[in-house]
Amino acid sequence: MEELIKNTLNGDKHSFEVLIDSVESDLYRVAQAKLSNIDDINDAIQETITKAYSKLHTLKKSKYFRTWIIKILINECNVIYRKKYKQAKIFNKLSISKITDEVTNPFNIVEDKIDFDILLKHLNEKEQLILALYFNSKFIPDEISDILGINVNTVKSIIYRAKEKLKKFVEKEELDNESRK
Repeated sequence: MEELIKNTLNGDKHSFEVLIDSVESDLYRVAQAKLSNIDDINDAIQETITKAYSKLHTLKKSKYFRTWIIKILINECNVIYRKKYKQAKIFNKLSISKITDEVTNPFNIVEDKIDFDILLKHLNEKEQLILALYFNSKFIPDEISDILGINVNTVKSIIYRAKEKLKKFVEKEELDNESRK
């Protein structure tokens, strides 16, 4: 990664394309967690790529490229969100259909048919974003802390509380389903 950044700074556009390709799916997932309209998602990603290219010289350590560009994307998404979705209380869509990590998955008691995005609608905006970064993009709490500019212990607490909220919701749904049978 360091070599790609160095080459990009020396004018090699192909190296920047390789850098973007390495984070493209993360950019899309995070943008989709923040915005529901595909055009807005694409605009946020495009603006992020443009800003990242022009501001690459400000990146202090190349190992933080992924975190740095995600932070730029979140800021771009926030700008679009504030402009177009001021009245919206929660996100309409989050592109996580399942949690596949069995070790950290608090929902393994739930059948695969339950979509994660339906569950996330029971959380607030910050909880949705943090869980999307944590489960979907596989960021660790330290990285999420850097991206969002909040204390790492706050991130851990939000993850824990959000998982507990969702676990209670899932358990309630299971009881409701059993009582209907």
